[in-house]
Amino acid sequence: MSKAVHSAYLIAANAAATAIQFVSVPLLLRWIGKPAYGVYLYVAVVAVYVGVATPGLYNAAQKLLTERFAVGDEEGAWRIQQTQLAMALAFALLSACVLVLLGAVLRLDGVDRRTMLGMFGLYACSFVLAFLSGALVPVLSAKEMFRSVAIRQSIEPLASAVVALAMAYWLCTPIAVVAGGLIGSLTGFAWNLLTLRRAFPGFRFRPKYDRDAARELWTIAVRGWPQAI
Repeated sequence: MSKAVHSAYLIAANAAATAIQFVSVPLLLRWIGKPAYGVYLYVAVVAVYVGVATPGLYNAAQKLLTERFAVGDEEGAWRIQQTQLAMALAFALLSACVLVLLGAVLRLDGVDRRTMLGMFGLYACSFVLAFLSGALVPVLSAKEMFRSVAIRQSIEPLASAVVALAMAYWLCTPIAVVAGGLIGSLTGFAWNLLTLRRAFPGFRFRPKYDRDAARELWTIAVRGWPQAI
């Protein structure tokens, strides 16, 4: 399959995700109310800033994986992938702790303490899944499996929107939107994992830290971090 077709898949996936968001936002505003939706946006922005604090491991991994696969060094490629997965897991857990802590101390008009803590707690779980799912994408990109990437980019926001809208309609709470995001992250993670297991029968979801591989990843990641911000 040509790169032009791969690019078309990615463009279509991004367009589908945008369309889903465009349709769901007015309905969420109607069912949970503007104040509650505003609180959700605040939580989402906080999560984005927490995510920016982590270096660009995925871009570094994609570069190194592409180089390793190109010369036939599959053992080295999987060592990079396992190390990147271990580093991503460490950053994900640290970020999740920060989010839970913020949920415990922040107070906003429009939601009670339990709801605020629940929103940040669910966002923390979603954050971990999103980190781990993202840690699998460099392998797909390095192998130019862009169709699988595009499908994941389509089904993830769709699953998120369906759950968020259903819960918002029945429960009328901002937790519905965060819960939808959690289901979306879980869907994306499951898709990436199943895709890799199907494409590479020997693939195992096994974080394993290697000092030399980590040094390579860290050097490239830190260099590209300002650009990612």
